[in-house]
Amino acid sequence: MKFWKLYIILCLLAGCSTKLDKSEILKVGTIDCKSVPAFVKKTPINPKKVAFSTSQNRQKGVTLLEYGSSKSWKHPSYNQFGYFGQIETANDGRIFLAPTPIINATSEPESGYNSIYSIDPNSGELSLFIRLSEKKAYDPNNPYGILGISFDCSSNILYATSVYYSNKENEAGILYAIDVQTREVLDTYKGIDAFGCYALGYTGEKRLYFGSTRTSNVRSIELSRKGKFIGKPRNEFSLDLLGPRGDDKAKKIVFKNNKLIVTGYEFMNTLIAPTDVQETRYSFQYQASNKTWDYIQSQP
Repeated sequence: MKFWKLYIILCLLAGCSTKLDKSEILKVGTIDCKSVPAFVKKTPINPKKVAFSTSQNRQKGVTLLEYGSSKSWKHPSYNQFGYFGQIETANDGRIFLAPTPIINATSEPESGYNSIYSIDPNSGELSLFIRLSEKKAYDPNNPYGILGISFDCSSNILYATSVYYSNKENEAGILYAIDVQTREVLDTYKGIDAFGCYALGYTGEKRLYFGSTRTSNVRSIELSRKGKFIGKPRNEFSLDLLGPRGDDKAKKIVFKNNKLIVTGYEFMNTLIAPTDVQETRYSFQYQASNKTWDYIQSQP
């Protein structure tokens, strides 16, 4: 009995709770901890004006660009692993990239599309960061794997969404929580085909927001202190009937100026990549009185 009393006291002092306190939660996703990689200083690119692009003239890999100039730079390793989609930066300057097919490409990186690559913040070299599953046989109706990645500064967790094992009839997507220090999967939530994702505590709850690939809904799931998934997802709001197309899917989610900014575009249930991508940015503001995200505006 004395042992358990002592354990409880120590647990309270050490913070054994699975949840963050309110002040910690409110900082999640609202403070930008990301930094410019150290290696950029060794390139012709101005570190204060650097941008990383995976869509520069549809070139393979990633390209460093400089705002306001025509300067560009690529490490020799950047062309070795095919095409990339989403980019995410960690607090130490490490760059994470998710491979993606270009216009229904049938060629895959050696490790498959269900892998994440990273650029070392010091050397600038691109290499495989983690393989989330073994490479499967190519499916022409679903050439995708990782669709969204997001780094949570509060827990040093990289969140990823994957539809690698999904098809038109079966929703077999997975949400991943990856420890960037150990390069191990900390937790998973299965059975959800999700797109862009973002960890945020602005509402008073630490939750991972993510867009559905099958509907226009944006949903969320609660996160623990260590970044694990808690409970079941819930619907937050929808892009249905909004914008020029009225059926966009949430490709990317970020939080800026006290608003949730959702980048939406057309993504068919067949999971076949569109040849011409038109995107729209949707702004939502949280109303604490009724605990809802209210639509503000949309723009190209």
